Amino acid sequence: ALFVIIAEFMILHWARQHPRHLRLRLTQKGLFIGDHDFHAFEHLRGFHIFEIENAERNELIFRNDTKINPYIKVLIFRKDIPAFKQFLSPHLQEIEYDPTLSDGISKFIGF
Repeated sequence: ALFVIIAEFMILHWARQHPRHLRLRLTQKGLFIGDHDFHAFEHLRGFHIFEIENAERNELIFRNDTKINPYIKVLIFRKDIPAFKQFLSPHLQEIEYDPTLSDGISKFIGF
């Protein structure tokens, strides 16, 4: 019971935090996130743009070739979707993405 109380407190605490703002930069070589995180296009399997109804921001989702945490999710503005598709299409294929159970739980909790 103590574990459940501590876990609930931690989830509620994390749900109130705002996500970090990282600079996203796309180049002909790949995706830069922040200052040190680089993902070359040859290590990415594809991309999907998950459009959220009535939302200003949507998710740009990259599928990488790792087994643990295979998706990289970035929030983008709805108005920028065509520009992202145009830039990414010569480098990556557009893939299907079905939201997972953890996506639903995270959205419900407020992450």
